[in-house]
Amino acid sequence: VILLAYIIAIPANEIVVPTMMMVYLGAGMMIDGPSTNEAIRTLLVDGNGWTMLTAVNLMLFALLHNPCATTIMTIYKETKSYKWATLSVVITLGMAFLVTFLTATVARLLGWA
Repeated sequence: VILLAYIIAIPANEIVVPTMMMVYLGAGMMIDGPSTNEAIRTLLVDGNGWTMLTAVNLMLFALLHNPCATTIMTIYKETKSYKWATLSVVITLGMAFLVTFLTATVARLLGWA
């Protein structure tokens, strides 16, 4: 679900969390979505098995993952090169995967997860 939300959110990165919530709820709209912290916790932790490590890695990945489609297109238009546009996506995604992998590994080694 998390990966699906990131793929769907390539045009606009700010829709990642609402997309995940809609998929978890099985709803097409967020009108009847959880409105309190406790309801969100119940949905994510109790209903879908999230842990603190899942939440931390989601936040780290959200900070580091690829730029939105508009930014990618702007990079292409400014540089007139698919190479630089692609490289901007590959570097940021690679960094996001590396940081979240290392975070999960360290957390498991220290017994936090």
